[in-house]
Amino acid sequence: MNTPIFKKLNNDFDADPNAPDPKISLLGNHVVLSFSLNSFLWDNVSEGETGTLTFLNCLQYRLGKPDSDSYHRYRYYQSDVEYFDFYLVENSTWIKDFPIDKKIHNSSILNEFRSKLKHFVFFFRDNTFECVATGYSFGRVFIDASGKKEQVSNFIVSSTSKDNYCRCSNCGKTIAEVTEDSMIPTFEECYKSGAVPVPNFGWLCSQICANEYEEKYHIKFVRTKEGKVDYYFGEI
Repeated sequence: MNTPIFKKLNNDFDADPNAPDPKISLLGNHVVLSFSLNSFLWDNVSEGETGTLTFLNCLQYRLGKPDSDSYHRYRYYQSDVEYFDFYLVENSTWIKDFPIDKKIHNSSILNEFRSKLKHFVFFFRDNTFECVATGYSFGRVFIDASGKKEQVSNFIVSSTSKDNYCRCSNCGKTIAEVTEDSMIPTFEECYKSGAVPVPNFGWLCSQICANEYEEKYHIKFVRTKEGKVDYYFGEI
């Protein structure tokens, strides 16, 4: 039997080591994991800032044991694999041994995307998140000066970026510069110029790129009656 291989994915972010506070929400066929980012380790992370991992076409997921003290009991435990990190597990036998406390998000995904499914795991201080999905995207969530509006920074699918720019996830075009507490141009200006924000997910620069991204990654965005991808329905 092949030994599982852990490929570290969080090369430019980390969860808060003391109080990561992981939360799970559902977005269509996808599962969104939000958690507090580590502002102690990264200079470009503000205290209280939230990171999100959106798992595309998620078959199943769980949040449970082990914690950092019982990591040695993890079924794929390897002494050289560090805790507190986010991994892709290659050579995983998840289809046989995924823990029984799993939650099935969409059973039809197994037949539709069987050959594309991957096993992801994120080790937090007090628990472990695991899921099986076709891919993932990472985003950083900011709150504006009023404290009322969420702003979504650049998000990445199976890659990383170290700059402070919000870019279209499909074509890479720069949409805005991301500062500690705002975007330049503002969230509203980007939206009104035709850029497409997806809550807890990221940005696309146009409807054309939104359509192309849907087709490329086999996902479905929210659309208006007119057929446009728009989660805010023109109310910003």
